[in-house]
This record gives sequence, C-alpha cells and structure tokens, in this order.
Amino acid sequence: MKSEEVVIVDDLGDVEMQDIETLPPPGRNLLLNLPPEILQLVLFHADTGALLASLTSCKKVFDAAKAKHVVLQHMNRMPGLRLGLADLDSKTLFDTFRQRAAKSLYAAGVLGHLTVYASSDDCISMKTSALFQGKPTLLATAHGHGEVRIYELTEKLDAEFQRPYQMDVLRMAFSNDRDLAVLCRPMQPKVEATPFTDSNDQSPKVTMHTLKLVTFHRCHAKTKGHFYASDQQEIRDITYFPNQEPVGLALASKGNACITWRDRGIVESTSVALYGRDAKLMEAQDYDPSPQCLIYTDPNNRTDTAPPRQIFAASFSTSDRVLNFHRPGSPIHNWFTHSTNPSSTTSGPIHTNTAYITLSPSLIPSIFKVAIPFHAHHTPSISVTYSAAPMCRTSYLALGECTDSDFALSAGGPNSSNVFIVHGEIDTAPTACSHTPSLDAGRRNDDWKALALLSGWRHGTSSLGTVVAISSKGSHVAAATWDRVLVWSLDADLLHQGALEHYFPACDWNQKKGLGRLRPVRVRSAGVVYAMCWVGECVLYAVTDGGLVRWDVGPRADGGKEELRLEYDAWKETAVAAPLVGGGR
Repeated sequence: MKSEEVVIVDDLGDVEMQDIETLPPPGRNLLLNLPPEILQLVLFHADTGALLASLTSCKKVFDAAKAKHVVLQHMNRMPGLRLGLADLDSKTLFDTFRQRAAKSLYAAGVLGHLTVYASSDDCISMKTSALFQGKPTLLATAHGHGEVRIYELTEKLDAEFQRPYQMDVLRMAFSNDRDLAVLCRPMQPKVEATPFTDSNDQSPKVTMHTLKLVTFHRCHAKTKGHFYASDQQEIRDITYFPNQEPVGLALASKGNACITWRDRGIVESTSVALYGRDAKLMEAQDYDPSPQCLIYTDPNNRTDTAPPRQIFAASFSTSDRVLNFHRPGSPIHNWFTHSTNPSSTTSGPIHTNTAYITLSPSLIPSIFKVAIPFHAHHTPSISVTYSAAPMCRTSYLALGECTDSDFALSAGGPNSSNVFIVHGEIDTAPTACSHTPSLDAGRRNDDWKALALLSGWRHGTSSLGTVVAISSKGSHVAAATWDRVLVWSLDADLLHQGALEHYFPACDWNQKKGLGRLRPVRVRSAGVVYAMCWVGECVLYAVTDGGLVRWDVGPRADGGKEELRLEYDAWKETAVAAPLVGGGR
C-alpha cells in the first residue's frame, strides 16, 4: 500500500513530492524560538492552569510569564480580591499569582501527584470499606473471612490493625467518636441436601436469620504493640428476614446503630431500623442476643405520601439527636427525624429537607434541599436593626441543591448544574450564645441565600450516585460520579464577608442575579469511586474498585504517579495485630 506523500518547497522554490514517513521530525523548541514579546502574548492568552504548569518547564517560559501584564491578566481570571494588585511590583505580584493559583488547585489535574494502593487479593470488596474524616482520619477494610484492617490516613499511610474473625463482612461504619461498627454474617457450615420433609409440619414457616453487629471502641491504628482499648468490644445479634439485605449502616457515639434494609423482591421497598445498646448488659458480658429495635415509620403521614420513600443511607448529626435519610446516591439528605430511644413504641414524624431560596431575577422562591453546613464564622456583639441590644451572629456555608423542575428548564436542560454554595445567618443573644460555632446548629436556619453555582456538577446515574468530600477548612469541595472526580476551590472566609463582585472575576459574576460561578478542576481518574475524604487541605483520599487512591494537590506536587500495594506499603513496622475478643458467641 502506497504511503501518503506531501509537497515540499525548498528555499530555492523547487517543488518535490516526498514520503511523509521519511520527513525529519519538526524542531523541538518551536515555542522557545519565538521572540519574548510573542511568547508573552501566547502566555497571555493561555489557560491559567496551563500557564502554572509551564512554569516548571524551562527558564525562558518562567521569565516570560513574570511580565506584569501577563500576570495581571491571569489574576483577573481567578476568584479572589483584586483591589490593589496593579500597584504591586512585578516580583510580589508574580509570587501572589503563584500562591493563589496553587491554592485554587489550578493545574492539579496535571501537577497533582497520584498514588494508588492496590487492594490485596483477599480483600472482600473495597465497597464495604468505611472512612472516618477527623483526627486521625481512618480507613477500615474487610479481608479474608472477616479480617478487619484499620489504616490511618495521613500524608503517608502510617499503620494498620488486624483482627481475624470467621465472618463475612457486609457493612462497616464509623461514629463521630471513632467507634467502628462491623455488620457481618457468621460463616455457616455446609448442610447436606435431603429429599425428605417433615410430614407433620404442613404449614410454611418464615425463618429469621441472624447477623452479628460487632463494635470496636475508640479505634486508633497507630498504637504499637496493642490496640487501644481492644478489650472494649461489643457484639449484638441482628435478626432479619431471608428476603432482606442491609444496604446502609450508621453508628451513633453512644452505641445506637441504624441499619437500612431493602427487600430483594421489591427494589423500591426499604425500611430503617434503630438498634439500641444496653449499657449495663454490655458492661457485664459485651454481648446482647436481642437488642431493642425501633422501626422508623411516619405515624402522622405528614410528608412524601407518594411515592414511597427509598432510603439507602442514614447518618447521625446534632450530637446524634437527629437522623438523616438519603435517597440512593444522594449526597444531601432528603429527610430527617429525631433519633428517639430504641425502646420507644413509636418513632416521631419524618420531615422533608426543604428550604426556599429566591434566585434573581425571579421573585418566586425555588425549592432547595440544604446539606449540613461545612463552614461557620462567628461574629460577636454586632448591631442589628431589629434590636437595641447587640447580638452574636453566626454565618454558615452549605451545599444546596435546587429540586425545582422549572429550574432545569430555565438553566439549560436536565444536565445543567443545580448545586450551589448557599449562605445563612443565625443571630443569638450574647447571654445565650456559646461563642463557638457549631455546624450542626446551622441546619436549623430557614433563611438561605445562593452565593455561587458549582459549574460542571453532574448527578451520578449509577447506584453510587455522587460521592462528595469537603475539606475541614471548607476550601475544597470534591465530587465524584463513577470515575470522574472534580474539585472546586473557594475562600470560605471571603464568602462570609460578602461583596462578592470583588471576589469573583468578571467572567464568573452575574451582576443581574447577584450570583457567582465556581469552575472545577478535574484530577486524574484512578477507578470507580465509592467514598472520599480530605486529609488537611491538599491531600484527597478515595476508596475505589482498584484500591485506595491518594491525590496530593499541594503546591509541591510534581505530577508523578506511584502504584503500590496496600498490604506491603503501609509501614508494617507500626502494624498492630490482636485477637478478636468474644468472637465465639
């Protein structure tokens, strides 16, 4: 087959046909051969992330990028205060640009360092793993026949803890106090099949099956030689019908556990049960064969009468006094109720998570569901118009999702983003104020305002939905749909202060609506994401189908990639191994 030919014109004007495969490669430094003025013009119009990544390529690009008009052009594209930037000298302005661009994670998709800890061969499923975002941040995984390992997630994977147990682990969950609940099925011996039946028993029977709910207290994976409080282990028997399967697990700090059940035959049929902890019985023998159980219903039928609720996940909040219910794949809770005592005969009403927010220029409030706030700012003793006495004001930032069908039509279609950063305020008398902002207290606010649209947000269409993680200081919001991970950056302190027209660049500020827009950065994909959490403000961990993934998006990230093994590269010298206490029941 004849190869493709091209026309070549030499310096003398002679024309000849030449095989394209025999052409010499083009010069490697075409961009660097440009005059400095032309190179600065290229960098002036380049993407801000591309400019930041190119600073490490060579000295000529670095010097050209320091031109003041180039830096000012890119500073005006980024969120942040721009007042007085033109008065800075070139070096200070360039350093400010690099700091702000790195903090906003520009070029994180290229410069972010990716580390993949592949799961071991005996790992049951990374999907059953549990994450605890706190100090320390913990990961619990199930291996073999019920071996639970706990890893401490820091800047490096520090340690692990192992407990062998003849169990098939189904679900795991952490409480806010680092207690770990493991819902598992005892390994049953094989039963020989027989053609004979009991002739005296003609009536069909529904046999209740039993699972084990094992709770480890105050999990800490870094202690050498022994597991912290390893003797404090509790086991409860959980009975269920053969057609039921657990799809969600949540653990309260005082030991109450919430399990979401799904009927295998009816996909949309789910139920929620709260299992209690008998403190006296647990202190005596650490085993409860029949814990108290409360099935959550809505006796007043106050909300969502049609269609039936489909609850796959639950979470505790407000010091475990409130129980939140989530639809499948929804990161923001759809309903909530008060967490009553499991010994109660009936549960309280189930309320819908509803807020009304006006999006200009419309005068009709839109229906939102607002998540638990992720950032709070407290201002003591401010003057207010409705009271002669000063008040303490706490402002909150939270994720809000617009659920109005009319919004999708006006925004450009069903695939348009409908998730916002919303802001709310609560005023409290100084005598009644604790002067310490509580994120859970912000959920009681009923007056919210939309500040910024999270551009590019997509709702997952799989059973996993959208997985969300927010850093502890509220500077980064990560959302994963299947294997696609996006990160938005914001300055929470500046958003609390208002004057957003000075924070958002002109291209991302809608003066008519009084609304800003935050653009995401996509990091490199490394598998289907089941759960995520931030460690600090620069390290993002994700539990994926291929193992544990770590993105380092800090200013010193080099764009490298490492592939390690979870069982071999977890600093085994700090590993802890202890037998399971009371596992024989």
